[in-house]
Amino acid sequence: HNSQKLVVNGSVKMTGSLMPNDDAGTVGKVLTSQGLNQAPVWENRFSTRNEIQFVATQNQTEFVLMENINPPSGTTMPLEVYRNGLKLKYNSGTLGSRDFNYLNNTITLIPSIEDDEIEIIYYK
Repeated sequence: HNSQKLVVNGSVKMTGSLMPNDDAGTVGKVLTSQGLNQAPVWENRFSTRNEIQFVATQNQTEFVLMENINPPSGTTMPLEVYRNGLKLKYNSGTLGSRDFNYLNNTITLIPSIEDDEIEIIYYK
């Protein structure tokens, strides 16, 4: 038994707008799920990949970006951070050795060792 009102087994062809909550969205936006029992919303898509590299000084914890990037929210992660090639995980709480935080254009990590290579990839 399915609780969905429309179940399609096969192809779907549409000739009009897809309008959740009577909103057809605008050009360049993508439909993003908000989770169970929540209407999806139209959001900006990340279209441009940008990359910045830093060479850390001893005990450096902050790396400031010159561009304003939307902070992570829900499942939206506009940033990837690597330390010496190892991808770090976003964490808004206490940072571990494989975590980073992002607030007000600043990436925060646990203290770096001199010459750590920090690579930040972001999408705008």
